[in-house]
Amino acid sequence: MNSVDAAHFRSVLSSYPTGVVVVCADSPRGPVGMSCNSFTAVSLSPPLIAVCAADTSTTWPGIREAGRFCVSVLASDSAEICAQFARKGADRFAGVDVRPRSHGPAIGNAAAWLDCELYDEIRAGDHTIALGRVVALERREEAAPLVFWASKYGTVASLPVEELMMTTPSTRYRMPVGFGPAPGPRQKADGTEWTAEQTGTMRQEFVTLDFLGRAEQLERLLPPGFRLRGEPVVSVQLGFFRDLYWLAGRGYGVLHPLIPVTYEGRTETIEGNYMPVIWEGLADAVVTGRDELGFPKLAADFADLDVDLEHGSVTGTASWLGFEFFSAALAGLTEVRDARPPAGAPMITFKYVPRTGRHGAGGADIAHVTTGAAAANGGGQAAGKNPAGGYRRWEGAGELTWHHAKFEQLPTTFHVVNGLADLDVVEYRGAAYFQAALPGHVISGDGQRIVEPAEDLRHAAF
Repeated sequence: MNSVDAAHFRSVLSSYPTGVVVVCADSPRGPVGMSCNSFTAVSLSPPLIAVCAADTSTTWPGIREAGRFCVSVLASDSAEICAQFARKGADRFAGVDVRPRSHGPAIGNAAAWLDCELYDEIRAGDHTIALGRVVALERREEAAPLVFWASKYGTVASLPVEELMMTTPSTRYRMPVGFGPAPGPRQKADGTEWTAEQTGTMRQEFVTLDFLGRAEQLERLLPPGFRLRGEPVVSVQLGFFRDLYWLAGRGYGVLHPLIPVTYEGRTETIEGNYMPVIWEGLADAVVTGRDELGFPKLAADFADLDVDLEHGSVTGTASWLGFEFFSAALAGLTEVRDARPPAGAPMITFKYVPRTGRHGAGGADIAHVTTGAAAANGGGQAAGKNPAGGYRRWEGAGELTWHHAKFEQLPTTFHVVNGLADLDVVEYRGAAYFQAALPGHVISGDGQRIVEPAEDLRHAAF
């Protein structure tokens, strides 16, 4: 067998990114601890992890003697702690936030902790593979891990994108991908999820108008697999999301119609409201929602709602490229006492991404339904379950208008606006204005899931 140079071996393996842990124990002679990046899960039943200690380690004998230890998974801001617990002859615990746990000292600001009992030891060359049986564990949700790669410390976001995509499959990326994980409503810049505490409280301010339409007109807007559900009553909402955590407190306007439908998928049937299009007043919201949720988003400009509750009126408009394509006016509004948000039905959207190529030859890369409706296997989230506080509602009468557009006015979206402007309003079914405060995370849409179509729609003609 050809010999492998030790330095070259170490250099090549440094291309594999790892996390870093500190292993600590209360030995008979006092607390001991060491840094380690050769840490991995081994078994679920029983729950086992493994760490590797060099034969030259003066720390491992004390951990072995204790027979139990705590593994602290270091957070992204703990590179110095890692280096300190690797130094020889130093007081490794000096100046470090160390907290007692049942099986040994723990690093206070770590990303996770695992209390382990020594399960077995296996000799492997110049190292010992130590197996620990996990008896308790805890995770700090908001913490990002420290990463060791190419003999350097870093964070998940600092890794080369090809390494990130291979090692963090649950992290979202968005073009341009070369800059690391994409921050937005569903994750922070380091690829970790927002916590409920970080998302705070967001505010909603909306008008909603319902009208009875004509079934044959609405059916023309439905993709394959959809059919109308009950009366063809369209609900149109115009308003604002404000104080959004992922926009550092900013907000944006929203306009969308909803059509009551039933969708027949390959293995499930969903009853909900189909959203054929949604306009939003911020490019960041449009891009993230198209990519990650499959919402049919377009950009628009929104003036603040003109609210005069003393006289029971609210008006609002949406425009693009200087052309006002939608307007709504509510009158005779009176406040509903002890109002509660309506349960509603789950929203259903159709995600369609055309194939790259001349004239989109070959159909679509993606064509399927997405929804937040709870699945039989527990996926998604049930409609109407989002908690709300400070909810107030005023009801009255209202009218809406989709203003027909020429190509010169809306060069890329006139066909959408005109498709809605062509819908007959048989009769109005009520109008309302509402305000609400909700936990910030309910706006993320992270419960959205794919509903498999009954047939492959990537080559379908719409």
